[in-house]
Amino acid sequence: MGSYCIYKTNFSRCWICYDEFDGSNSAKNPWRRPCKCSLLAHENCLIAYVTSSSNNRCPQCLNEYKISRFMKSESRFLRAIGLCQSIESGLAQVALGTGLCFGLAKFVYSILRKTGFWACRQVVDENSLLLMMQKPLFSSAILPMLPYMLLRFYEAPSYDIGISLYIHCSVYYCVDHFSTTQMLFFALPGIRSIHQELRSYLKKKFLPSQQEDDEQSKRDWLRKIDDQIENQNLVTNEDAKVNDSELWTIFSVAHMFLDVVANELLRALRPIILIPLAGRYLGHFFPKTLSKVQKSILSGVFALLMKDMCKFTYLSWRARKFREIRILDNQTEDKHEK
Repeated sequence: MGSYCIYKTNFSRCWICYDEFDGSNSAKNPWRRPCKCSLLAHENCLIAYVTSSSNNRCPQCLNEYKISRFMKSESRFLRAIGLCQSIESGLAQVALGTGLCFGLAKFVYSILRKTGFWACRQVVDENSLLLMMQKPLFSSAILPMLPYMLLRFYEAPSYDIGISLYIHCSVYYCVDHFSTTQMLFFALPGIRSIHQELRSYLKKKFLPSQQEDDEQSKRDWLRKIDDQIENQNLVTNEDAKVNDSELWTIFSVAHMFLDVVANELLRALRPIILIPLAGRYLGHFFPKTLSKVQKSILSGVFALLMKDMCKFTYLSWRARKFREIRILDNQTEDKHEK
């Protein structure tokens, strides 16, 4: 509460116990002036006033009193008061935390046992679990919040986890205590959710009808190509138009094969080579104050966005131009009729 002070005044008294100031300053119970007003008080009187009263402000200038030094080891009374307050405020938290930790431990134990997965499958099948994981509320709201929760409760006691989840939103206001790199890592699930929402919106906008029957049309197209290849040997070479049709059939099959191989190859190489290389190139455009890890994260996000922009630009162009593949008729019947 401040340093020792001796006040040379003819008439002063403690405003708590009303004892007069006689000019001496005892080491066991010194006089204090905790604020800038004219009120004096004993140190023990001030400590008792702050710890026992609900109002810890000066009655004259309304400044808040704060205990600025450690509690004396021989002050058993103050230690008893602090212990009672801790027990009173922590009983509910300890009870809730104990029940929560016991339930979580029992759940994890049942999962990790040999029959844990079997018991879960008896209650909920795999399709239901996958459907729950694909819900927009889970993937867009709960998953991005998990990294913040893990970081928030890294050094927190077990009962504080339950209190924080059910009483206040400490998950959010704690994030200003960490570095930029940590914030970028923990923001990636949120960016993923926003990215998925944008992709679904663009797919509905650019491919409203083609996406619904895309798989069925591919199967029908491949079946027609197979039938055409089977009948290819039965078509005679007497007409030049037939030769041209056969050449176009071979070209169509080769185009289909290269398209499938290229798509699968790019799908496998994109996360391994293409996006990191693009992120490394885009890192030169960021300020030099950022570290390599920060540049890699930001560059990877921008590379993914640029890839999606190019992809949906191509899809919008292809949606306007339908695929034109000539499917030959079975000309053997016509030849036999002639």
